[in-house]
Amino acid sequence: MSNRRETNNWHRREFLMNINTIQCDNLSKSYGTFELSNISFSISKGQVVGLVGENGAGKTTLINLLLNKIKRDTGEITIFGKDLLSNEMDIKQKLGVVLDDSFLPNEFSVKEIQSFMKMIYSEWNSKEYYKYIDLFELPVEQKIGNFSKGMKRKLDIAVALSHEAKLLIFDEVTNGLDIVAQKMILDVLKDSLLKRDVAILLSTHNIIELKGIVNDIIMLNCGKISSIEDKKSLTENYFIVEAEDNQFLEIKKQYCVERAINENGSVRILLDKRKNRVNYKEYKCRHAELEEVIYMKIKGE
Repeated sequence: MSNRRETNNWHRREFLMNINTIQCDNLSKSYGTFELSNISFSISKGQVVGLVGENGAGKTTLINLLLNKIKRDTGEITIFGKDLLSNEMDIKQKLGVVLDDSFLPNEFSVKEIQSFMKMIYSEWNSKEYYKYIDLFELPVEQKIGNFSKGMKRKLDIAVALSHEAKLLIFDEVTNGLDIVAQKMILDVLKDSLLKRDVAILLSTHNIIELKGIVNDIIMLNCGKISSIEDKKSLTENYFIVEAEDNQFLEIKKQYCVERAINENGSVRILLDKRKNRVNYKEYKCRHAELEEVIYMKIKGE
């Protein structure tokens, strides 16, 4: 009997370890002429995923769906292995969120926020909260309404990291911060990953965030996922061929073209070196930087 119980416990631990922190399947949402269409992806514990795309690509809509701020038209969302719709309050106890606009009341002080959050989160950690308040050098008695945008952002982050969250959803988390503060925030997030094994979804336009902390990148374009790929692959495996417009068809015959962008008679072509062996003498080739690969995978044809 004892061996059977131990085996069952082992299988249960194994099952729990393999549950994705976020699982989205065929998620869709329409707004007038805009549609977020058939979005499917997963994020596991310890993973940091960047969400990128142009303004209007659907990043904010996707985040609002994950927070159940808006209702989806179709599809399923599970977080911590639980359906979002039927377990929303339980899930949000383990969710840390920083959005572009702070949700904290302007009439509260840092000290009053602490008292307020203790009533909301069952695992609120006052010691951890004041650790971040001290680190970010935020005034304890001053009303939040008098804070700068950067100070509000730091306070939002302090709150998100002070209640044992297992999933962090951040929208432009370093927006409004100077370069020193940006590095501080990224270091804090790295520390959280090491200590807590959290999962992070990071919607961003900031290449520093993508290069500094992200493992994988979801690229959105016009409401659809154009690509999902790990950062290591994006930074190591792509190169750019620059050619004249009249050379493009010949290149396309010879090589497996990922994306191409025509700009005033010249063409930039994105190639994956895992699929191609290019004659460097014949064409002008160079290694593609991460931001170039992302841009071309989103905008190229």
